Amino acid sequence: MNHYALLYKGTSNIFLIYSYETDCDEFYLNLIRSGLYDNLECVMPSSYNRISDLTLDKIENNKVYLKVDPVFQSNNIEKTWAKIREKRDNLLKETDFFFLIDVNKKYTTSSLNNMSNYRQALRNITDTFKNPFTIVWPVKPELKLK
Repeated sequence: MNHYALLYKGTSNIFLIYSYETDCDEFYLNLIRSGLYDNLECVMPSSYNRISDLTLDKIENNKVYLKVDPVFQSNNIEKTWAKIREKRDNLLKETDFFFLIDVNKKYTTSSLNNMSNYRQALRNITDTFKNPFTIVWPVKPELKLK
């Protein structure tokens, strides 16, 4: 898919980014014909979530090069880690009661060992994974009664 950027005439300020494969939408053609904008091909980064995550890197050889906005990326990563820690803490709370003395007497030792390993994997999740977008959550084991 081809991506293009309309820049305010004679500037590096992007008005909008659009894409099309064969024919250009009439709306974009009218903007191009207006003479108010420079129409340049965009070179997109290899991976990004939304166009709104991108910022101008450079304009070179009549092409606009975009990159992921480092401020947005940093904020997004920290928010994602916060959500992961919150989910982890909630999953740990859900299993706290299995280790109360009167409760754990009801379950097999191997079941409790599996639950203990699960809880340890949850506690280690932020050390095990360096990228918050690649987290693989451990599966909660089933406890078996004695």
